[in-house]
Amino acid sequence: MTTHCTHHSQCPECARIGHDRDGNNLAVYSDGSCWCFRCGYLVSASGIKKLKGRVSVPTRAIVLPRDVDETLPVKAWSYLGNYELTPHDVLLNTILWSQDQQRLIFPYFDSTGLLGWQGRYLGDGSNGFAPKAKWFGRGKLEQMLHLIGNRQGRSCILTEDTISAIKVAHNPYICASPILGSHISTNRLLRLKLLFDTIYIWLDKDKQKEAVQFSRTAQLLGLNSSVIITDTDPKEHTDNQIKDILDGFTTT
Repeated sequence: MTTHCTHHSQCPECARIGHDRDGNNLAVYSDGSCWCFRCGYLVSASGIKKLKGRVSVPTRAIVLPRDVDETLPVKAWSYLGNYELTPHDVLLNTILWSQDQQRLIFPYFDSTGLLGWQGRYLGDGSNGFAPKAKWFGRGKLEQMLHLIGNRQGRSCILTEDTISAIKVAHNPYICASPILGSHISTNRLLRLKLLFDTIYIWLDKDKQKEAVQFSRTAQLLGLNSSVIITDTDPKEHTDNQIKDILDGFTTT
């Protein structure tokens, strides 16, 4: 059953330090889980009764932009539509919008809450804000292991960015993970080894040399690894093209 936001309420963590006076920072979902867009406070569906009434969560150093919203503007939907991302993808990956920053916001969580986020700028500079980089992030992105899709198999496909990972994971038997940059650390590879037997590194042709090097490092660590090289990132391919490309690899 699809989980959806039913209403907003006051975040107990924000209220504890004098914030959220309007009482609407906390999104409450149909499965009983709660999440604060401002401070990252999170209550899982399974733990809500246990935590309710005795909240004691330290303030997080990493917070989302103060104005993040679940409602995406037309230009955001248009951008996502270019890559065949659907409303289901938006809901499943908690993709948000910051009007102040004119960015699509991609948050990254673990069981403790918000670890970091990336934002894709979609503005035209007309609001006086024209960033130097299209992508901007907070948190230790290079240390994160963000998994998307089917986690039951024994293989994982690494992509450069989150949109590519979401697209690859449109295949129901595949788990994908964005490296959120251009480097795959030894620490990340060791964490992947605990979860998977095989990884496939799929970067665009400009990153072929680096992909081969990362794959060799993975093999030295005892992790089966292969490289998928295409002229462009996975996100630039259609879902059908991605399926055809992956048919040559064992990913179950």
